[in-house]
Order: sequence, then C-alpha cells, then structure tokens
Amino acid sequence: MRIEKLPDVAPFDWSFEDFDALAVCDCVRILSTLGYVEADDCWAQTGERNAISIFRLTWLGAELVSSLRNEAVWARLKEKLQQGDGSCDLAQLKRIVAETIEEMAGEP
Repeated sequence: MRIEKLPDVAPFDWSFEDFDALAVCDCVRILSTLGYVEADDCWAQTGERNAISIFRLTWLGAELVSSLRNEAVWARLKEKLQQGDGSCDLAQLKRIVAETIEEMAGEP
C-alpha cells in the first residue's frame, strides 16, 4: 500500500525503512508471478537486473489490497500474526484474511 502512494514516475527508489531496493523488487517479482501485479524487470547496461516496473494491480491484487485496507480486518490480521512468529507466506496471508472476514461476518 505504500507503493501506491508514490508518484507515478520511474525510476524511483524501491527501498523502504528496513528493506533494501533489491529485496523489495524480489517481493514484487513474486507478487507478479502469483498474478497480483503486472510488472517487468528493468535491466542495467551491465546486464544486471536492477529494478522492477509495476504497470498495474490485477483484479486479484485489488481484492487483496481492498481486504487489507479494512481497519478491522487489518487489526485482526496483525493480532493473528503476532500469535505466531509474525511471519507468513502469501497463501497463509490470504487464508487468514478470508478467515478474518468470515469471522467478522458472523459477528452481531
């Protein structure tokens, strides 16, 4: 969600607080491979992959972002993650978000 707040200008610095640019780019590549965003690698003149360019969020990605924007879902998700070691893969994240929404739907 931080990325969508950035200006729509390329290239820009992909680094965030505790994450360097290459680590963030690797995560974006994973999201692209899984169908959450449409993105392409950017190559340096040396032939090294040095950045990534995101073209758009897919419907699948938009659904995930929309779920995570809900304050109640986000709060419950953080609570559930803190019960474990604080980390999860994308499949676990989707499952926890779905379970959280289901639980909230059953509440009065």
